[in-house]
Amino acid sequence: MPGRPFTLIGIPSLDLGPRWAERNDAPSLEERWLFLLFALRDPLARVAVVTSDRVSPDTVEYLLALAEVKPSDRLGLFALDDSSRRPLAQKLLARPDVLDAVRRFTAGGDAWILPFDATAGADQDVGRALGVPVFGFGPRFAELGTKSGGRRLLRAAGLPLPAGEEDVHGVEEVRAAIRRLQASDPALREVVVKLDRGVTGDGNAVVPVADADAALAALPDEYRDLLADGCVVEELVRGDATASPSVQVRVEAAGVVDVVATHDQLLGGPLGQAYAGCQFPADAAYAEELAAHGHSLGAHLRDLGAAGRFAVDFVAARYGGVGWLLRAVEVNLREGATTHPHGALALLTGGRYDAASGRFVTAAGAERRLRATDSLRAARPVAWPLVRHELRRRGLEWDRARERGVICLMQRAVEREGRLSAIAIAESREACDELMGQTAIALAAASSDVAVAV
Repeated sequence: MPGRPFTLIGIPSLDLGPRWAERNDAPSLEERWLFLLFALRDPLARVAVVTSDRVSPDTVEYLLALAEVKPSDRLGLFALDDSSRRPLAQKLLARPDVLDAVRRFTAGGDAWILPFDATAGADQDVGRALGVPVFGFGPRFAELGTKSGGRRLLRAAGLPLPAGEEDVHGVEEVRAAIRRLQASDPALREVVVKLDRGVTGDGNAVVPVADADAALAALPDEYRDLLADGCVVEELVRGDATASPSVQVRVEAAGVVDVVATHDQLLGGPLGQAYAGCQFPADAAYAEELAAHGHSLGAHLRDLGAAGRFAVDFVAARYGGVGWLLRAVEVNLREGATTHPHGALALLTGGRYDAASGRFVTAAGAERRLRATDSLRAARPVAWPLVRHELRRRGLEWDRARERGVICLMQRAVEREGRLSAIAIAESREACDELMGQTAIALAAASSDVAVAV
């Protein structure tokens, strides 16, 4: 950040297609963006965050206490009192009174809007209304953010891809693509079909090649209809061991390409395709290669005139215990579920990730790792103060002096549905796992449950 006053404006607008719009948890997910409050540790920083619903004073007090920051006029929270399923940016544009309030708060000095996904366009409209630049890929890059567009982009940047085809439309074209892939590789056993506008694994279907006709016929009618809008059909990479790493990269407006982080994603769901959490940094066995691939794509996007933050998801496969083979399977031209865990760690410790060594080192010189999930669950809703009490009683809460402990977000979700976002930070993967397990026990205790699965 510059050595002069600046303002960060968080507008976590989720506009990820019609299937995402059916979800009703967007207001809870918006609260992940409250990690930006940790930026107030910098005395030159001002932070504004816009949310659909009002943020609880207990949540604000908790986050400021973790950062050891006192409440001040450097923080502006702007609620729209609108829990509808429209994207947040669209709601904000319909409220000129709130826009005026944000404009007054951010007047004077440098300011940037930090969106979740700027490719849909409404965030750019907010930026124009406020007279503030938006740090994110604009609508002209939206097509590159689809599954087919992303595959073309990854190929153009020279990243390794699984065998597959993009721009496939309809069931018959899917069936034909599977036949062509099988002809090229008779040993192919499974493919994954990915809807162009699916997110977080939603929209993926695994199809066994030997029984493709029956598997395609068994897909839900709604899914089969959406295939007409476009999809990718590609080899489902499986090895003797597999992992799902990712790399996060920032392309600055000045052209600087910065590898921000690498993660190992934790997947779940019926098909093992849905994001369930992450570990940071990624395994040292492939972290350096991930960073190199991320930098290559960043340089390619820079040359296209793009600026913003993106992530590339990979499958890492090992055969016979001889090293790891990386294949890029998706690019997200937006923020993601790994943004707030890494952002919280970086802002609270003043540290950064070193792509050459694959290590995150705090400003105090300590190496740190994290494990995070947005889906730590109790069996029933539970009041956030009770959860915090259990965390403090058990010595789990973030301790800035030790640079170790647990940070929680999405307090609204834990009170409405028993779902908590937790970030466990420690010196090793094993220690992070232990902290997360203890946090699950604390959540269970706060809700009077016997056990909660991590």
